[in-house]
Amino acid sequence: MERIAWCITGAGYMLKETLEVLRDLKHRHPGLKITTHLSEAGKEVVDYYNIYSSLETISDGTAYRELLEENQQGSSFFITGRLFKGNYDLLLVSPMTANTVAKVVYGIADSLVSCAVAMACKSRTPVIALPTDTEKKYQTEIPASRGKKGDVWSVSAYSRRIDLENIEKLRDMDGVTVITRPEEFLELFEKKR
Repeated sequence: MERIAWCITGAGYMLKETLEVLRDLKHRHPGLKITTHLSEAGKEVVDYYNIYSSLETISDGTAYRELLEENQQGSSFFITGRLFKGNYDLLLVSPMTANTVAKVVYGIADSLVSCAVAMACKSRTPVIALPTDTEKKYQTEIPASRGKKGDVWSVSAYSRRIDLENIEKLRDMDGVTVITRPEEFLELFEKKR
């Protein structure tokens, strides 16, 4: 397993932790190729947390964005065809918002990330997902202010029943593994090598 597509959606939940795990993995396996895919909301989160340059250091030099005017890929997100073609050994979606989970479990592929998951499942490329709402109550950080990048508040979040139900549906999908912390990805990766 040498090629990973990493999708980031619009949540900061475990984002920095995922980045650290992938940085560690890249250090352990220098030949590993990681391509980052950012939803439009994912780009906002990455910008807010000021980690885009860190993404570039672990990525293979490519970051695909949902922002249509920048990559001119149109509404069909043709770049996800690389998953269908077999260019990647694994798709990691971390963090995966409740919105993206809902789209995926109901077969909606209308964004870069939901389309990437659909293509991965159709091509039997393993998908590992770290959803934001795996527990009834959890701690997370949210931006403290739109104007000040990097300032966060630690808050308790409460998952809605429908989000928890959708996580269970995601767990039942063929080819999808749901994890609750980024370190689990590292363990799974090392087992499959």
